[in-house]
Amino acid sequence: MQPASSLLFRYIIILLLLFLSGKAPSAAPADCQPAIVFDYIPPFGSFEDLTGRVSCADPAGYAAAVYINVNGWWTKPTFATPLTPIQPDGTWVTDITTGGSDQFATEIAVFLVPAGFAPPLMSGGNVLPDALYAGAAAYIFATRRAARTIRFSGYTWEVKYTPVRSGPGENYFSDDPESVWVDENGYLHLAVVQREGIWYCAEVINTALAGYGEHTIEVGSRVDLLDKNVVFGYFTWDGQAPEYSYREIDIEFSRWGTDTDPNAQYVIQPWDAAGNRRRFDLSLPGPDSKHQFNWLPGSVMFDSWDGNGAPLQTWTYTNPLYLKPAGGNIRLNLWLLEGQVPSDGQSAEVIVKSYRYQPGPHRIYLPAAIRGGG
Repeated sequence: MQPASSLLFRYIIILLLLFLSGKAPSAAPADCQPAIVFDYIPPFGSFEDLTGRVSCADPAGYAAAVYINVNGWWTKPTFATPLTPIQPDGTWVTDITTGGSDQFATEIAVFLVPAGFAPPLMSGGNVLPDALYAGAAAYIFATRRAARTIRFSGYTWEVKYTPVRSGPGENYFSDDPESVWVDENGYLHLAVVQREGIWYCAEVINTALAGYGEHTIEVGSRVDLLDKNVVFGYFTWDGQAPEYSYREIDIEFSRWGTDTDPNAQYVIQPWDAAGNRRRFDLSLPGPDSKHQFNWLPGSVMFDSWDGNGAPLQTWTYTNPLYLKPAGGNIRLNLWLLEGQVPSDGQSAEVIVKSYRYQPGPHRIYLPAAIRGGG
């Protein structure tokens, strides 16, 4: 029988030889769970490949199912090859710009799935199927990509850019400084403008998650006098929650194409459900006004005031069916109803002087990469 010290010495020599040969013991730690990460995320507008690696997973037994979000989720690289193989060293590479406007994708999702898995084919749907999550050993979402960001009221906002018509209203949204800018006073300007025969709309997305509490904007322009085909919206949106109507809470200013219609409304989506909308006429004495919704467990309280602090409208909504909080963001946009041009043929502009969020007692913190996050 060899002394214990001799056996230990031989074991150390074996480990050292394995290390020097670039090999490692085949057994993984008992608590090692399959994982997938990004090595390189191409910037917005780039045609470069997406790369990453896996760990705690046999490369031969797994593959990557990759999806990008460009006006809906799309399978990558192609329908014919919906799975990306994992290389023996655990790395993977996917061409995510194989058609259309893929370089302008705003989100990327990758699922680590068994090699024989048949991933759902996506061609523009708003939500990735539950089957993906159920069949995946691990998954990861890229941070949302944007062409341009701005700083407004102490927050970072992404400026929406769509090279093809997209919602709302099937419009083109521009990130050009002529469409979205912050002036020397720190005020946000959103504009609907025509360039080279095309009308462009504007939208910004707060990168912070929206939660319970008071969400307030101060407006510095006459939103009560907007053209009947122009819509100014202040709202929450969670693109991964269609079952809750995208958790959309709206304060909107528009006559929706009809001169005689009220020019303002508070909405809990779906707007056509009984009791989910309050429409009213807004008449401002000057350019300034303030608009707020206070999101609480089981209710949303809406209020509007003029520039002198006089109340203009108030409404409390209490149907908890449509008030399931989670991810999502605050958004501000100025757009054209059904893509129609302004009836007066003129550009439109709205000035937002500030946005303020006062968290409520049940503020929710969710990492953006978690399913359901905005």
